[in-house]
Amino acid sequence: MHGNLYDWLHVGEGEHKDKILEWPLRAKIATRVARGLAWPHHKYDFQVVHLNLGSKSLLLDKNFEPKISNFGGAKISSFGGVMFTNSNVTMGYESWDVYDFGILLLMLITRKEPIEINSFSYGFNGSLFDWITHLLSNSYDIYSVIDNSLIDRGFDGEIIELLRIACTCLNPFPSQRPTMLELYNTISTFGERDGIANDSEILMQPKITIASSLNEIVEVEIATNPEWQMIIDPQISLLGRKVTRASFAKLKKATDNFNTHNSIGLGKIGIMYKAVLPDSYPLAIKRLYESQSFGKQFKSELLALARLRHNNIISLLGYYRERKEMLLVYQYISNGNLYGWLHAGKDKNKILDWPSRIKVAVGIARGLACLHHNCHFSVVHLSLSSNAILLYQNFEAKISNFGEVIILKPEGLMFVNSSDNDMSIRVFDGSGVRELDYFKKDVYDFGILLLKLITGNAPIQINNYSNHLDGRYIDWITYARDHALSLL
Repeated sequence: MHGNLYDWLHVGEGEHKDKILEWPLRAKIATRVARGLAWPHHKYDFQVVHLNLGSKSLLLDKNFEPKISNFGGAKISSFGGVMFTNSNVTMGYESWDVYDFGILLLMLITRKEPIEINSFSYGFNGSLFDWITHLLSNSYDIYSVIDNSLIDRGFDGEIIELLRIACTCLNPFPSQRPTMLELYNTISTFGERDGIANDSEILMQPKITIASSLNEIVEVEIATNPEWQMIIDPQISLLGRKVTRASFAKLKKATDNFNTHNSIGLGKIGIMYKAVLPDSYPLAIKRLYESQSFGKQFKSELLALARLRHNNIISLLGYYRERKEMLLVYQYISNGNLYGWLHAGKDKNKILDWPSRIKVAVGIARGLACLHHNCHFSVVHLSLSSNAILLYQNFEAKISNFGEVIILKPEGLMFVNSSDNDMSIRVFDGSGVRELDYFKKDVYDFGILLLKLITGNAPIQINNYSNHLDGRYIDWITYARDHALSLL
């Protein structure tokens, strides 16, 4: 046995580094505890409410499988009424466990004890619910409370999503808290990491059926431009997240007046800068060129990323727009893009081994699956390439460059960055896919990325291979396979 969770969350700084829990293990613990509470809460013949859940009551076996213990204060009831209780708690007692589970999630995220967590809320009349709501609406502040050992490990999106879920557990109105069964169904994908994910594991933003108050937390804040407000579908915006309207003066200062020394990338629509705000982590700021035509790309990226949280999609933290100035603020990805790693030349330190390439491919597939199959709206990327794939330190792939996306809702097209009147006849270059089959364009581009990961060559080089086969990749790959030609 590994003792209790308390001992693992309170290892002193610099000591017993082998006892610091990585995020995948914390996510696993959260998922299993939710399952462990859902079962006694919703058991058919009788129900058990723990009423004393804490890090000391969670024992960890050799595989870090949590075991809920300390049932001395539990309440047991049947459908016919109370069977046994060692408590004076009245009806609605299940919500107590839900609240304690929310505290436990905060402990896993912050590595703080409840008394320390409660101190965070002093400026919010002692309401943890209001404090977390504030954090979620001010992206820059979130990282100040997350355990430092978790930051920049490729799980930021998942951690923040679990913070949102913790907030619903701490709703001051017990009747509006989710049930443990709803919580387990929501977070069950977080702790399952063995092998390739199945369909239920791919979508990291599952259908939300928990408390209606969640809508109050995740209202999307877009600029006051009336045109934008008309574009946003209210039902979809309720399932997005709040994106902070940034201060131009602070961003300008953080980039040293957009000094070229801080430039980390040059794109078709703007320049990317590295910036560090006071008491903050590095940020990436995209400053779009002064052109009215780039307003559509700015709008596309903001509308798409304001609604998405996924481990394999870049996180948009803020934006600024005033007259001709357009800025988008993202998390900073220190490893650069996939293109730089596949075309590093003789730099042996930047050669991707095969396991890392597989990990990148799986990450991209998961990110695209989330975009295409989100149950509330769908996003088609349309410009997927190695330049649009950013890599975290652990080679977790992040899809970026959302300036050309199409956003759809179930009943049809919601927003498209195109001036074409007849969308059905526009043909995408290279893929031969018409707009009517726009999802297939992303699938085609994903196939090209797989070829690049295997061959290490750019599309134009890959295309040269297929010239003698009428330029068709599929014929070239089939021919190479059947004739044992080297593709590597």
